[in-house]
Amino acid sequence: MAFKKADFEKLSQKAKYFDELGAVFDEENTKNCFVMPFFLALGYDVFNPLEFMAELNLDTRHNGAEKVDYAICVDMTPRIIIEVKKKGTALKKSIGQLKRYFNSDVRVRYGVLTNGIDYYFFTDTVNQNIMDDHPHYMLNILQLKKDDIEFLKQLTRENVWTVFSQNREGQK
Repeated sequence: MAFKKADFEKLSQKAKYFDELGAVFDEENTKNCFVMPFFLALGYDVFNPLEFMAELNLDTRHNGAEKVDYAICVDMTPRIIIEVKKKGTALKKSIGQLKRYFNSDVRVRYGVLTNGIDYYFFTDTVNQNIMDDHPHYMLNILQLKKDDIEFLKQLTRENVWTVFSQNREGQK
């Protein structure tokens, strides 16, 4: 699936429409209305649990209850994790939760924290396998800029699979 800026513009229009209506979203509706379409627009098969896995267990407390909302997997290996909060939720308070998930699996390279409108992208530029305290990149779907579109092109399924497939080949 080719990257189309128009897909993100449609998502932005949908978000603005719901704002005008004063619609209130819980976490599950935020996932269905905003997050899944966002990653679908990046080319991911959000209906394939081997590629876009829901509720991946990244239990750091050993009680079985720690599950990240989604994991994007390359060859069934989690590479990007996504933690979703309900639309309208301030994200800064949830960075620690994403960091626990990120740090619990060395195969994870990127973390995304979102409320369906704001997207915070994290990586481990300071210490390898330890998520940075501050986002590598932030965007707001209601105010997409040219730089945001260029950044999103890097996160397409095609690009992510190419990067991690090359890394896998280099490790053999």
